[in-house]
Amino acid sequence: MIVIKPNVSNKLTTISKSKIIKITYCFISYDNFLNYFLLRPAIRQNIIPQTLL
Repeated sequence: MIVIKPNVSNKLTTISKSKIIKITYCFISYDNFLNYFLLRPAIRQNIIPQTLL
């Protein structure tokens, strides 16, 4: 096993990575939120078959 000594730069990169992950997660959930509300009426009217989702 390779042991990496913890230092400031490592801590900074992990913090920035977690922030990026949180931001992308927010964008993905927002996308899903939009898709849900935009596609629900179409599914109800059978414009888009549910098998495609």
